[in-house]
Amino acid sequence: MHYFVERANIAASYLNHKIILWQKIIKQAERVNTTNCPTGAEDIE
Repeated sequence: MHYFVERANIAASYLNHKIILWQKIIKQAERVNTTNCPTGAEDIE
């Protein structure tokens, strides 16, 4: 049982790290979008 809990904790922290990474990427992409919006960007939804 202890082994399973340990594996679950590792998986959870790994997923948490990935989520934080994605949030950073999304925030960066949003910042780029707002600062230099290329022409015709409104069409992309």
